[in-house]
Amino acid sequence: MKELNNHYYKKTTYRKVVKTFSGKYDFREDKEYQAIHLADHIISPSLSLREIVSEKWGIEKNRIIHVPNPFFPSPEFLNIPIENAEKNVLYIGRLETRKGVLNLAKAIPHVVKKIPDAKFIFLGKDGRGPAGERSMKKVLLDQLKHFANNVTFIDHVSSNKVAEYCSWASICVFPSLWENFPNVCLEAMSAARPVVASAEGGMNEMLPDAKANMLVDPHDPVSIADGIVHALLSPHKKETALANRQKIIDFYSAKVVENIIAAYSSFILESANIREKSV
Repeated sequence: MKELNNHYYKKTTYRKVVKTFSGKYDFREDKEYQAIHLADHIISPSLSLREIVSEKWGIEKNRIIHVPNPFFPSPEFLNIPIENAEKNVLYIGRLETRKGVLNLAKAIPHVVKKIPDAKFIFLGKDGRGPAGERSMKKVLLDQLKHFANNVTFIDHVSSNKVAEYCSWASICVFPSLWENFPNVCLEAMSAARPVVASAEGGMNEMLPDAKANMLVDPHDPVSIADGIVHALLSPHKKETALANRQKIIDFYSAKVVENIIAAYSSFILESANIREKSV
């Protein structure tokens, strides 16, 4: 998380000195690394995380079993009407560098140029900005000062209010620099909203292959803008909305549960066989 949040920070002399004296990260001293090496079985909810753990911590990939987490959406999401003809774009998440909000803000002028009535809501708490800025919201407001009629910031709402904003949205956008297994994407899918998502991380595994969903380069504002424009104007929004919601119902609320039970049953059986042989 720290590495992602620092991604666009300037490499000032001060930061270099702090890094020098704070010591080099040694993954072998990481408590999570130590716990993993003590484990008999390792499960990852995303293929992306499995790749990273295998590469960075030297763990054989075949030791890491890919089993997504289940997701059980509330009726508030499942009851949201499928079609929304407006040009409303919803971002949900903390205002942090790792969430891709800097490049999302840079993408908005490109979108508005093609769709002047496009509206954006940033829904989430303020976070640290880049290059020493204490407020990301301040950075984004300054960056978007000429688009005040198109952009609204809402600091925080209770979890039971999120469905209302998904209902307002025509599409949702999550341009994170990397994500493991973000529930916010699953919430948008259960709300029957097409999703513009980062191609980096687990979201590209979550979304069904539907024409109004778009995977974008989170480091490229133009790629993000093109994805948003495509999703907003796609004639396939309804079928994509249906596909997204159906995958939540059929896979994440049903099939994944079966997979988890099967995985843990095999672990228990293996442990029982080992104990039997040792007697």
